[in-house]
Amino acid sequence: VAALLTLPQHPLLRRTGAQVLGRLQAIAFLPNLVELFQDTDILVRWVALESVCSMSSHLVDKVVATIVHMLEASEQGVRNVASEALVRLGPAAQSSCTAVAALLSHPSKEVRACAALTLARQSAGEAGAKHLSELLSCLADPHPSVRWAVVKGIMEG
Repeated sequence: VAALLTLPQHPLLRRTGAQVLGRLQAIAFLPNLVELFQDTDILVRWVALESVCSMSSHLVDKVVATIVHMLEASEQGVRNVASEALVRLGPAAQSSCTAVAALLSHPSKEVRACAALTLARQSAGEAGAKHLSELLSCLADPHPSVRWAVVKGIMEG
């Protein structure tokens, strides 16, 4: 089944492979599923997200750093899936809040906006609340997209 994840010409097979691995709770393939967050096919990304989020939270923390790193991806879709994963993983991803907060000063306004949205949506947890002042300082960011991300994230969180 894991071999299906690497078939470049067959997004349907990659989606199926990701879905089956999630249903089987195939923890050994968790890093492979996280890699699919960068797949060229948006549906493959979201199926991989569902599979990762369905796995035991104490095992998912092993890939949280990789997911945080994806918040810096040049492609918006990859950043969106990574952000959603960190939020949906809930307490399992609370350890990521400090790394996400560090991205609030990233040179790219797109990365800052994604980090602000992610951290605001995570802020309901204790770890996210520790970074509330950093998050609120983004309301003074020169780019409206960053300011809007903070407001949107707080409303969604």
